[in-house]
Amino acid sequence: ISCHQLPIIPVWAFTDYKVQGTSLQKVVVDLASAGGVQNAYVMLSRASSLSNLAILRSFAPHRPFGRLQEDLHNEFERLSDLDQKMSHWLHHEHL
Repeated sequence: ISCHQLPIIPVWAFTDYKVQGTSLQKVVVDLASAGGVQNAYVMLSRASSLSNLAILRSFAPHRPFGRLQEDLHNEFERLSDLDQKMSHWLHHEHL
């Protein structure tokens, strides 16, 4: 009989909602549990660097995440329009 010892270290589990706005040193994410694109983004963006990010399970490629929420989609369009207007203003009017 031989004995093998495994190191035990404390870990914590958080929901994507709980970690919004925080940075974590090392992150293991389970993208298979992400309910949508926004949830996956929150999960992935909590790591301080790619080298500190591990993906436990990826999302299924056939699984549709659905569409972005309408207000979020509208905000992306507004920001894109603002970006185009600002670029035009900077390049044509003030250079």
